[in-house]
Amino acid sequence: MVIGTLGNVAYYVDQDQIKTIRDMTWNSSARYGSHDRHLFRPKKEFVGVDDDAIKLRIRLSAFLGVNPHDDINELFRYEREGMTLPLTLGSKGFGFWRWVILNTNRDLIMFDQEGDLLIADVTLSLGAYT
Repeated sequence: MVIGTLGNVAYYVDQDQIKTIRDMTWNSSARYGSHDRHLFRPKKEFVGVDDDAIKLRIRLSAFLGVNPHDDINELFRYEREGMTLPLTLGSKGFGFWRWVILNTNRDLIMFDQEGDLLIADVTLSLGAYT
């Protein structure tokens, strides 16, 4: 069953494979200007919103039927080519349009005796593409 997608990388759970998102945070913020006033507190003025940001972790494990190296390469390509990506979880899209990968951290946890990657945790920092 597909849980969600980021571009062409699908996150799912089925009998043979598990690839899921975890520890996801979605941040948004507003911008305010401050106007000094004589003998009064400064006056705040709403001037707009900043771009939203999402940070999430993905566990990639050969023991769960996934090829960690392939998914890491696909995410690397998205980042290096500046691709804009839709993010969906369940039946809902996240954000107003699309996201870009601003930063990728790859924790390469386990290798086999031939040097093939078996387990990796990937942390993605996404920025709203407006």
